[in-house]
Amino acid sequence: MKIHPSGWVISVKIHNIVELRMDFVNRHIGGQGKEDVEKEVFGFIVNDEFEELDDKPRIMLVAREFRPEVTASVLWLRKFGMDVSCVKLTPYKIDAARLALVSSTIIPLPEAEEYIVKSEKKESPGRSLTRSQEEYLEFFKNVARALGPNIGASLREPTGQSIYAIPTGTSGIHFEFGFHGRPRDSMGVELHFETAEKERNLKFLREMERYRDEIERTSGEKVVVQEDWGKAWSRLYLQKQGGQLTEELRTWAVEKMTILYKLLQPKIMKLP
Repeated sequence: MKIHPSGWVISVKIHNIVELRMDFVNRHIGGQGKEDVEKEVFGFIVNDEFEELDDKPRIMLVAREFRPEVTASVLWLRKFGMDVSCVKLTPYKIDAARLALVSSTIIPLPEAEEYIVKSEKKESPGRSLTRSQEEYLEFFKNVARALGPNIGASLREPTGQSIYAIPTGTSGIHFEFGFHGRPRDSMGVELHFETAEKERNLKFLREMERYRDEIERTSGEKVVVQEDWGKAWSRLYLQKQGGQLTEELRTWAVEKMTILYKLLQPKIMKLP
C-alpha cells in the first residue's frame, strides 16, 4: 500500500482522486476506462460537497480487535474535537475461494452517535468554519428566514453545508436546496426520495412526475428528473446556472422552492 504524507492529502483535488483510482484499477483490476472510473468516483461523492473538504483530519481505525489502551486513547482524542472512529472487522469464511467481512462501528456506538456528536459540538464551541461554510451558513440563513413564512413552516438552523433540507413529514422524502458542480456552477431547488429501497424511491418519483407540466408552467423552469442518483436514490429539481451566492440567487431559490413545496407537499402527504 502506498502511504502519502498528510501534507500531500490536503492539496488533493477531484481529478487527483480519479487519477489515483485509474492507477489502482489498471494495476489490480483492469477493464475500466477513464469515463467509467470518473462515474464511479462522482457516484460515490453523492452530495456534491467535495469542495467543502478542508484540512481537518478524520481518522478511521480498522482492525479485528482493539485493545483497551487504543479505545481509551480514541475516546480521549474525541474530547478535543478529533474525528476518530474505530471499526471492527470480523472475517467469515464462505468457502475455499471466498471470504466475507462484517464491519461494526464500536466508537462511536451507532445508537449513541448522534448524541455523542451533538455533545462534542456543544463542548467545543471554538471550532471554526471554513470560508466556504461561512458563506453557505449566511446564504441559507437568509433563505430560511424568507422561505419559512411563505410555506408556513418553522425551519431548522443551517449548519454551513452546501445543502439545506426541508422535511416533508414523510420518512425518506424531503425538499432540498443544493449546489452542483466542482467548483459549484449551479443551484438546484429539489425534491429527494431517499428511502432504503430503490424501487420505492422510483415509485414516489413517478408519482410526483405526474405534476411535471404544472410545475414547469407555474415556475417557468424546466424540471430535471434523475431516476438513478447515488446508489438507490432519486430526485427531481429546478436548476439555475451560476454558483455565486448573490441576492438574485437567494430570491430565485426562495421563489422556486415556495412553488415546488406548495404544489407537491399536499401530494406527498397522500402517498401510501
